[in-house]
Amino acid sequence: METPSGEISLQYIETLLLKFPFLEKINLSVSYKSTELKILSHQLKALTLNFQDDTMIKKISIETPNLVSYKHAGQELQPSFSLNSMKLES
Repeated sequence: METPSGEISLQYIETLLLKFPFLEKINLSVSYKSTELKILSHQLKALTLNFQDDTMIKKISIETPNLVSYKHAGQELQPSFSLNSMKLES
């Protein structure tokens, strides 16, 4: 599932994960003015974040115990980053 074009809020992402609790793969193009990104999901297995040039993220928190694949691309950020996944391999 890919996000629609336009600005995506933190609330949209949280709502998406609540409405689709069995979602296993997300590709997000992160281009919004929020300074925080939270992703909480027990079923998510693959996450790709593509940070756009105008991203203002300062804090990323990912709580996904079944995540086995994480990728990021785009602008290099130096946010506070927390990733909690027992199945993710280095």
